[in-house]
Amino acid sequence: MQFESVTAFAFGPFYNKTLDLVPGMNVVYGPNESGKSSWHAALYAGLCGIRHGKGPPSKQEKEFERRRKPWQGTDGWDVSVVVSLADGRRIALRQDLAAKAGQAQDADLAGKDYSAEVNHDGTLDGARWLGLNRVSFLNTGCVRQAEMLSVREGADSLQNALQKAADKADKDATAAQALIELANYRKVQIGSLKAHTKPRRVAMKEVDDARRLLEDAKGHLAEYVERQHEAQELEAEVEAHQRQIRAVRALQAERIASEATARLQRVRDLSEPSVDGPPAPSVDDADLADQVAAAIAAWDGAPDPQGPQGATYEELDEQRSAVLAQKCQLASVQPRQRLKASPLLFGLGLLVVAGTCFWAQTMVLMFLGGMCVAAGIGTVWLGIAQAKRTAAETHAAQLVVLTERLSRLEDQINRRRADDLAYSDAMRRRQADQQTVHRVATAAGVQESDTSAQVRALRDWQERRLARLEQLAEDTKRWGELQSALAGQSREEIERVADTQRAEADALLREFDEAQLDAARTVVDDLPQLLHAEQQAQGRLDRKRGSLRAFADGMPSVADAEDDYEDAKRRLERLNELDGTLATATEFLEKAQERVHRDVAGVLRRTLLEWLPRVTGGRYTDCRIDPQTLSVEVRTQQGDWRNAELLSHGTAEQLYLLLRLALCRHLVADNETCPLILDDPVSACDADRQRLILETLLQISPSTQVILFTHDDDVRKWGLRRLAAENNSQVVELPSA
Repeated sequence: MQFESVTAFAFGPFYNKTLDLVPGMNVVYGPNESGKSSWHAALYAGLCGIRHGKGPPSKQEKEFERRRKPWQGTDGWDVSVVVSLADGRRIALRQDLAAKAGQAQDADLAGKDYSAEVNHDGTLDGARWLGLNRVSFLNTGCVRQAEMLSVREGADSLQNALQKAADKADKDATAAQALIELANYRKVQIGSLKAHTKPRRVAMKEVDDARRLLEDAKGHLAEYVERQHEAQELEAEVEAHQRQIRAVRALQAERIASEATARLQRVRDLSEPSVDGPPAPSVDDADLADQVAAAIAAWDGAPDPQGPQGATYEELDEQRSAVLAQKCQLASVQPRQRLKASPLLFGLGLLVVAGTCFWAQTMVLMFLGGMCVAAGIGTVWLGIAQAKRTAAETHAAQLVVLTERLSRLEDQINRRRADDLAYSDAMRRRQADQQTVHRVATAAGVQESDTSAQVRALRDWQERRLARLEQLAEDTKRWGELQSALAGQSREEIERVADTQRAEADALLREFDEAQLDAARTVVDDLPQLLHAEQQAQGRLDRKRGSLRAFADGMPSVADAEDDYEDAKRRLERLNELDGTLATATEFLEKAQERVHRDVAGVLRRTLLEWLPRVTGGRYTDCRIDPQTLSVEVRTQQGDWRNAELLSHGTAEQLYLLLRLALCRHLVADNETCPLILDDPVSACDADRQRLILETLLQISPSTQVILFTHDDDVRKWGLRRLAAENNSQVVELPSA
């Protein structure tokens, strides 16, 4: 088998990416985080898929899913590989990892499907073409990063493949051949528990089937009894519903009888005192009543008017005329005519004195006389000016007072005129209301002559009318209630109905005690729901009875099932006796089985010795292998044996890489080769051992495809230098992240 390509439609960090491969040696170089481990996992997943068998996923399967699902979140998880087989077929395997389903189709022939050839654990496993499975392939041909030593962890899963390899190792190994022939005989005559067509598995199936049929027959019988019990419970449920419905109907009949009795009593009460017919309507005096109400309201709403108080309009008008005349007189008088004589006379006196002195005195006094004359003249003029100012101010003040008084008189006259008009209007309305009261009182038959007495009489008339109307309403209501209670029947008919319903209710109630009636009272208003529940329960009972009859017709016989079970057990016992005999023979051939292990160990040892001295630089010249545990021991040049796991990590990885090469060469099916998928297998080696291992891988690449992923730049340089001249080999450089 050889990988031609791998396509990651949605896998890890890749979407719709393809890696093409050649049949020989492929060195796939890329720095860290370039996706080498993802391509390594995609090759394995594309070939082997994911188990879809019974049981929960293992820890390793969960970790694989966590690390290799698409990183950016998508509904798909899809990878595909194209492989070529030794028989010339080119097959495209597409694995839908999310659905755990796949398809294997011929890459050259349209419509040719090979999925059935490699179906294993519920999904496609292309390792079946190599004679391996997804577990043994992972432990041999698929080396993940830092897991070179994990081949020992899968030793148990490789034992079947190692047993097959023993036959190829030594055709003369009679013990091994005997074990194989004995195993084949047991396989044909008895078979394993997984061989569904072999006798023991068939016999066990017959026993299981017979026991299951017997248990089924017993189960049918028990189920029949249980169904009978369920039918009886349904019958009891229907009876309970029916009894509850009868109790509710008895309560409803009792309620109807009580209502009929209450109706009869109501008729009796309404008939006392005797009512011969509907009450006669009163005299139609509604219009008069409206007139009485309007007259009383008008009289109450317009109280007796009071006349205006104070001076009359005529008196105020006379006062206004007097003030107006006084104002006119004052306005016609000038202020200068009203000057007082005292200042003028005083000034003239001074003038006379001054003249006398002038004529009678000497020259000395003449000067003084002149001064006195001047002073007198000045005083006269000052008195005249002062008198003029005082007269003008007094005159103006008197005019202001008269004007204000005249304005107040005008206001008083206007108010008095308005009061007189209002009083006249009120008196006219009062007289009109009084006439209305007289007219309405006469119409109502009131004999009083005084208006106030007439108003009181009209109020009494209203009260009497209201009482009469209330009595009429009461009689009318009573008559209406009686007619409603009678509902067109006579009193005698109502009495007969009440007696009949009471008798029926009493007859129904006698079936139940008080506790049952109390329970029915809680659902007395839910009769439709009760009837529906009873109908549903009756329907379930009818269906249960029908299914019970059909179930009884198809019931198997318990006696016949017991006979068949005993016959099957006897056949299985005979096969178990034969298996015991074969087990005894197998015990005698245990030593031969040990020889088989030695043969397998020899095959693996010879294969390892082809490369061991060269890869280890001659430090280790011999080795031995335990086929059961796949542990390896090597011998030093001094002859000491050392466990490979106790050597340096790099040396141990080299030895177990050689062991994987040996397993891949001898465990695969005839004519097939197992490709090697390696993830940094030489990362722990020094430069010399690294070169030796790479040269070893290059030597086997013509017959075994090698796909080596590395981040080591020295490996890339070695590949570019050595693979350039090799056919069917290449160096693939992955882009940086």
